[in-house]
Amino acid sequence: MEHWRKAIPIMLNMIEKQDETLEEIRETRREVLGKQDETLGEIKGMRHDLKSYMNERFNYIEGELVEIKTVLKKAGII
Repeated sequence: MEHWRKAIPIMLNMIEKQDETLEEIRETRREVLGKQDETLGEIKGMRHDLKSYMNERFNYIEGELVEIKTVLKKAGII
């Protein structure tokens, strides 16, 4: 019976430490999820910017091709 008197406080302390560790894990998880949301927002913003830029460039290139084809047709090359 004596060893139970020693073991019970140790076990209770272990449970308390476990609860503290679980709370720290939960807090870290919340922080990670917050950072993840922030990172996703940044990626979506960059993707939108890149899409706009690429659309501009493709439109420019298409315009240049139309001009080139027009000149080649007038010259009788195509």
